[in-house]
This record gives sequence, C-alpha cells and structure tokens, in this order.
Amino acid sequence: MMHILKPDKGVKRILQVMWALLLIFLTPHISENSLAADVSTCQEINQPGYYSLTADLTGSTTCIQIKSGDVIFDGNGHTISGQNTNYGNYGIHVYGSSTLTNVTVRNVKVSGWYAGIAYRNAERGTIAGINASLNDRGIDVESSNHIAVVNNKVVSNTQQGIILKASNNNSVTGNGNGITLWGRSTHNTIKNNTVISSNVGVYLGSYGVYLAAYNDYNTIEDNLITSNHVGIQIAASRHNAIVNNNVSSNTGDGIQITYAYDQSCYCYRLSNSNMISGNTLSHNGNIGLPLELQHHYKQHGELQQPLLHRRHSPRLVQSQHGGWQYGNPQYCGSGDRSWS
Repeated sequence: MMHILKPDKGVKRILQVMWALLLIFLTPHISENSLAADVSTCQEINQPGYYSLTADLTGSTTCIQIKSGDVIFDGNGHTISGQNTNYGNYGIHVYGSSTLTNVTVRNVKVSGWYAGIAYRNAERGTIAGINASLNDRGIDVESSNHIAVVNNKVVSNTQQGIILKASNNNSVTGNGNGITLWGRSTHNTIKNNTVISSNVGVYLGSYGVYLAAYNDYNTIEDNLITSNHVGIQIAASRHNAIVNNNVSSNTGDGIQITYAYDQSCYCYRLSNSNMISGNTLSHNGNIGLPLELQHHYKQHGELQQPLLHRRHSPRLVQSQHGGWQYGNPQYCGSGDRSWS
C-alpha cells in the first residue's frame, strides 16, 4: 500500500506564510494617488478622504472649505489665488461644526487672502510644504491643538506670517517668516525656523479686555532670527524658555521682554519667570537684551548698552514691578493708581 506523506505542522505553516506573501506581491499596490478625489474647482470637502488639487484656482471668497476630519488635501504645487484680503476670506479653511481631527494640508501655494491657510477648532493636524505670500496672514491657527506647522515658506504677508491664537501644544518647525503667539497659547514649540525681514521676528503677546496675556510655557529654540525690527518680543507672558537662538542684525532689540498694555484694559500682567539661555545676540541696532515694562504713563526696567556680540548664560527673568492699578477695585484689588 502506498502511503501519502503529509507535511508536518511546521512545514504547513511555512507554506501558508509563503502563499500569503505571494498574494501580497501579486495584488496591485494601492497608492494615495490612486484613491484620490480630484479637485479642480473651489469647493467644500465634507467627507474623509484623500483630495488632490489638479489645477490652479482663483476665488474672491474662501476657496477650499474643509468640514470633515481625516482629510489629506494635497495641492501638488498648484496655486490658490485670492482677490480679497478682507476678514473671513481664506485660501483653505479647516473648520466644522465640531472639532476636526487629522486634517493635513500640504504642498500648495496661497496668495491674496485674509489668511492663506486657516485652522479653527482642529486637533492633531499637519500644515506642511505651504508657500504663503502676499496675504494678510500666511498661516492662521486658532483654538486648535497638536497641529504641526512644518517646513513652510511664509514671506511678504501684511500682518503675521504664522499666528497661533488660543492654541496649545503645537509645533512650529522649519518655517519663516514672522511667528506670533496670541491670546492664551501655551505649551507650543517654536524651533528651527528662519525668520528674516519681519517687523517682529517671534512675538508672544496678547490683548484682553480685563487681563491681557497668558501665553505661557512655550519654547523658542534653535531659531535664526535676523534682519527684523525686533528679534524676539515677549509681552505679558510667563514661564517661557528662549534657548539657543541666533538673534542678529535686527534694527531694534534682539530679545525684548515687556508687559503689554492697552488703554482699554483695567489691569496688566507682567512677563515673569521666562528662561533665557544660550542665545547668541549680535549686531542688533538698539539694545541686545532689554527688560522693559512699557506703559503710556511710566516706563521701568533694566536697560543695557547696545550689544555688538553676546552669548549669555542661563538667566531667569523676573519683572521689577507688579501691575499698574487703574483705580477699579473690582479688577485690581486696592484701586490705587500705583505700581504694586
């Protein structure tokens, strides 16, 4: 009688793996592009998916409105041009009725808008490879967290190049030009950016009706900041780390620590406990590292002579005064018109 040999379990397992691998290699590779929905006109995007821009676009109101999470929008190097820089007109606007997560916008040129790219109420997204120029604002991130703003070219915008407003735990890396944190933006990292020819290179500031500021616990690290008016300005913000930046050839101050004021505010918050360490300050036109308190009635602080070149050791900066009390006990305690 002839016996048929059966493979043992080990051999059988190997054959199963080989068959699975063969199926994988024989199956056509599915790429992002093969699944992409082509975009050739200004439109709303309401469904998750991969969207590929196939032509240059021009619009007078917001061109691309993304209202869904889990979207990749790839501009493929095309340009979205605007004809109206008034408030509310965006090249690409990411905003929905609820928080949008995992939205990526990449590889697109935007010009002629109030904001070239705008994220509102978004989580865990990416803005990469953007060329934003001749807008009011280049990239505008508001009320959004964990957004990576990476390797964008942002030049010649009227107001801010990149602005984070009321946004936390974001990373701004490898960009230029002009970076602003505004109104309770905390735990953001500004790193490895080249900031050239802006009014203020990197600015942490805020305006509030009663208490201004609260841009706290941010890190500004390893940036090249040159040929601006002011290199780095921190206004009414606390517990920020300014580390290992090269701040040079700015016409005004290299690093300026101030408290922000506005005549409509009742009380002011100062810039305290900011760590300044290992920065190189060179050839700044006014003062290398002033610690100022600015007010329309008084000015206090430590001033230094202009610095041609300076690399300073770690320093914890504390303001010399409290807040100017405007005479309203409801908002400022004693109500005296004096420095606390």
